[in-house]
Amino acid sequence: MKKTHLKLNLGCGTTAPVGWLNVDSSPNVLLAKIPGNKFLKKLLYCMHLMSEEGYKAQWQRNVVYCNLTKSFPALSSNSCSVIYTSHFLEHIPLESTKRLIMKCYGVLAPGGILRVAVPDLFGEAKNYVERVTSSLKGSTNDWKAAGDFINLMVSRSDRHSHMWMYDFISLSHMLCETGFRNIEQKRFMESEIKDIDLVETREDSLFVECKK
Repeated sequence: MKKTHLKLNLGCGTTAPVGWLNVDSSPNVLLAKIPGNKFLKKLLYCMHLMSEEGYKAQWQRNVVYCNLTKSFPALSSNSCSVIYTSHFLEHIPLESTKRLIMKCYGVLAPGGILRVAVPDLFGEAKNYVERVTSSLKGSTNDWKAAGDFINLMVSRSDRHSHMWMYDFISLSHMLCETGFRNIEQKRFMESEIKDIDLVETREDSLFVECKK
């Protein structure tokens, strides 16, 4: 693929706007391209081979299938002006994330923007400590605090498990080691990406933006 100034949306899920190259590794990407897929989805759901969430999700046909832990879209060096990824990196192993970030650096044009949105480990840990502290002081009896925090952290075998978690310091260090500069923590929708509103949907996130 020899296009220039591409906008790449990695781990896009069902958020796949026109004008972006949207990439995901979900089997739903392939399923969406099959004629009559509604019947097939219904069959899989009735056979308990598809979750209710997967059955109700509306996947677009413009999404490109790619297992980003093993491969990367066939793009030329310096061909992308923007790369965006939201709530995807926490679902793959740390070493896979490092390789993916290096691939992103390679296809970004000089001055190109990488924006990452992930769950905020610091924010989640702070919330846990505040809940437990409140219980210890007798203000509440928040016996679910530990379970909620552990559920966020513990890896499971399904596609929705968290394989790793990030705070700003650890994520910015990884980006810096790869060669990125101007690494900043941003707020929801605060970005140099002009059409960020087309891809950014989750406010409950750590947002980090940087440039090549």
